[in-house]
Amino acid sequence: MATFPTADDALNAAAQMQKQIALHPQLKVDEQTVAIRIGCNFGAVVLENRDIFGSAVHTANRMTSQAKAGQIITTATMVDRLSSDWRASVRQIDIATLKRPQQRGRAVRGVVADRGHHQHGAGDRHFLPRA
Repeated sequence: MATFPTADDALNAAAQMQKQIALHPQLKVDEQTVAIRIGCNFGAVVLENRDIFGSAVHTANRMTSQAKAGQIITTATMVDRLSSDWRASVRQIDIATLKRPQQRGRAVRGVVADRGHHQHGAGDRHFLPRA
C-alpha cells in the first residue's frame, strides 16, 4: 500500500513498477514469472502507526482484485483527477456500482491504464493518491 500526492504520481509509479517487472522476466517464484496487479483509487484515508485505513483503501483493494496480472485498474474518481496525458491512456473496461456512500454513486469497476505488460504470476499492490 502506498499513498501519493497526486493521481498522476500514483499512476506513474504503478506504470514504472509494471515496466520494471516486465523488463526482468528472470524474476520467478516457483518457476512462474512474477507479475503484479495494481488497484488505484483517490480519496481520504486515516493514517495510524504508518498504516492507512478507510473506504478509499477498501475500494483500491477491490480494484486490485479486479485487475489481471500486469494491469493497473482504477476508479472514475481517480481518473477525474488525472492529467489529460494520463486520461488519454486509460480506457473503461467494465462498470459496477460501488456501494460506498463516499463514492457518491460513481459506478466503475474498471478503468484500466494498461501499458501492455500482461504476464502471469502473483503479487498485489494498491495505490491511493493522498486526498
